[in-house]
Amino acid sequence: MIANITLPRILKIGAGASAELLTSLQELGYKRPFVVTDPLMLAQQAIASGSPANNPRIPQQSDMVAFYQRVWGA
Repeated sequence: MIANITLPRILKIGAGASAELLTSLQELGYKRPFVVTDPLMLAQQAIASGSPANNPRIPQQSDMVAFYQRVWGA
């Protein structure tokens, strides 16, 4: 799948310009894997793995849930 965004559209300045950019993996054509069914479970597993502590800003569980929902278009 090819994104339908041209350079002039990207360079356009003003309110809403960034709204035209792709915002989720679904828009890129990715299908949600079977295992990605519960953003809360994914966030809990990430916390348990210790991986979030490797980031400069350690996210809260609610941040991670919101991230998974946005990325997968949930």
